Amino acid sequence: MLLRFHLFSVGLLLGSVFFFLKETIHLMPAMIILNPEWTMAIINGLLVSALVRWPAFQVAALSLGLLIGEGMYAYSHREQTDMVIGHAGFQDVWWLTLYAARGSSLVLESAAAGCKKAYYYVWNAIRERKE
Repeated sequence: MLLRFHLFSVGLLLGSVFFFLKETIHLMPAMIILNPEWTMAIINGLLVSALVRWPAFQVAALSLGLLIGEGMYAYSHREQTDMVIGHAGFQDVWWLTLYAARGSSLVLESAAAGCKKAYYYVWNAIRERKE
């Protein structure tokens, strides 16, 4: 039950970050890496890979977060356009964010394994030196 609450809270956090970025990314052009979609995908991907470890749970939290963020964006702009969730642009952002999350998750896991291996190497070298 605690895991479900954690995934729901991560989804809410991702949704609010996605909505915030979608609303304000055009106001801060220095923050844009390649284009606005890539920037949002990289930031949300790094966030979900840091908060959730397992791939299936990352996909669930990411899907919930992007749906919440897109729903908030559609609701806040309901006078300007129709509320359509799941269009082709949303699917492109979802796939791009998923690739960013999984890629950054693999990088973080390999960095943690490398640090752990270096720690054991240094610890064994210090211990052998004492003997």
